[in-house]
Amino acid sequence: VQLDNWNQERQMQLKAVQWREAISNDLIATKSQVEFRQLYYLQALEFGEAALIGMQAAPTNDPEQAWNIVLGAFQAGQIWPMKITGPTYREVQAASAMHWIASQKTLNSMIHYYENTSNDLEVISGASPPYREMIRERMPWPLQNYIWESDCQIETFSKLDGGLRLTLETCTKPDLDNGILGALEQFQADSELQNKLRGRLSQLKILTAVLGRHLVVIDHLTEVLAQEGQL
Repeated sequence: VQLDNWNQERQMQLKAVQWREAISNDLIATKSQVEFRQLYYLQALEFGEAALIGMQAAPTNDPEQAWNIVLGAFQAGQIWPMKITGPTYREVQAASAMHWIASQKTLNSMIHYYENTSNDLEVISGASPPYREMIRERMPWPLQNYIWESDCQIETFSKLDGGLRLTLETCTKPDLDNGILGALEQFQADSELQNKLRGRLSQLKILTAVLGRHLVVIDHLTEVLAQEGQL
């Protein structure tokens, strides 16, 4: 009986090492995706700030300048939702083996991350802001269609983990000068749209800060898990 107990404990210890390593790998992959989203929303913020300045400036007859403002107004409403699954954490949780992989203090931090912090991030990153709906209602469809079908948003895949990466781009102006100038004129006269854009800029500022704090939490968890493995 003692030998069987010893063997079972030894097997669980070895399994705990594998679980800790797998959770660390999950966290590293999550960190990469959080970093991509932080850059994405910083781009949206930059587009939105430039668009707001353009909406409040004097009218222009330059289609290129008008396009940059109109495109920026649209890009500011873009979202890239994120869902953190934590597959290894869920596996360990389902096996009722949490106590094998870390001390209670570390477990508390991990549980708070996966059950609370990650859920908060999913909500704030995936919410559809009022400005997003408004700009889509006001943007002429030929311009929207061009943005969707051109290289205004580029999809690539990370060489590190294969994860999807989106970037917002200042794409080439379409041959729709009258529509662009008309859209800008409408945006400049629309105080409600400008107010909603200000609110969107505030949301983006908060979101990028939340993503930054999220990265700090991930680094902390990765570090303490490594320390647990050395004990």
